[in-house]
Amino acid sequence: MSSVWKTIVLLLHGQLIATLNYCDHSVAIEYQTLGFRPNYTKESRFGRIISLEKNVKVINIFNQNIPILCKSLFNVTKTAQALYIVKSKIREIEENIFKDQNITNIVVITGNKIATIKTLTFGNLQITSLDLRENQIEVIEEKAFVKLFNLGDLRLTGNKLKRFNPLSYHQLPSLEILSLDGNKIEALEPESLRFVQKDNFFMDLKRNRIFRLEGDFFGGFKRENLSLYLSRNFLEVLPDGVFNNHSFYNVFLQKNPLRNVTGKICTESCTITHLYLDKECLQSCDKQFFDWIQTKGIILNHFSNNVKVFRNCCRCKRINLFLIIVIIIISMNFGRKKHVCNFCYVSK
Repeated sequence: MSSVWKTIVLLLHGQLIATLNYCDHSVAIEYQTLGFRPNYTKESRFGRIISLEKNVKVINIFNQNIPILCKSLFNVTKTAQALYIVKSKIREIEENIFKDQNITNIVVITGNKIATIKTLTFGNLQITSLDLRENQIEVIEEKAFVKLFNLGDLRLTGNKLKRFNPLSYHQLPSLEILSLDGNKIEALEPESLRFVQKDNFFMDLKRNRIFRLEGDFFGGFKRENLSLYLSRNFLEVLPDGVFNNHSFYNVFLQKNPLRNVTGKICTESCTITHLYLDKECLQSCDKQFFDWIQTKGIILNHFSNNVKVFRNCCRCKRINLFLIIVIIIISMNFGRKKHVCNFCYVSK
């Protein structure tokens, strides 16, 4: 055999070994399954491959050592409604993970150290909810989430993202909630919401480092009744016309160093149902601003340092007076609390 062929064989052999090592799970994984009603049977299992002999409600993997989450780890041919992988030392997720796996509703991967979500990591799945919170994610590549036709809820809360890349989200026609709360995003790129295909979209960008909001952020966005959460950022100025030609159900701007907000932020073909500002911010607004509020029919909600007010939060529109009183009493007695529902994030 010539030296050239020997080199080729060695290279191919090296690539094969690298591939085997990449997805080699020599240590058995402990996982639990939870069955359906009426018994909700819970079973503990060990194995190098996650598999099912019958349909289950939940597969739960907790506190395992899975540095690389590989497709070969799963052989879910029976139905699992939900998969939870929590605090399992994941550093990397293989592309097209869960493809051809019969996981129908929910995937939660949280409490790991995943620096990058690569292109085509999550694609062609039937799930409705994907939760990737608190994984120390720094980068999401283009088309990381693609052809998730049933996905309505995507949560990336509590990671380390410095950039919101709109090209990461491709062909997500059912997406209604995108939460990027608690990241390190500083600037918002033009046409960031062009990928959105549904009205009443919920975009949560609170607790980031955003210092500027320009009108071109909404370029190409053609849906109605956007709920935009920008509280707890570093916005000092809202440019004239920033919300023009769009309709908003909620605009949350509290806990920003905003001053001298004027009605010029929303003039041409612009509607806002609820506007949330700090009481301190409102003190710097002139009479013209409050005339604009009245003319536009905007419901103005203000937040002071010691009082929280939440009304008509996203889909929680039927909270009655009694429940509001109970929430206020509990908050007064037990200090700072956070009101959370499946579709709402409202915090001081």
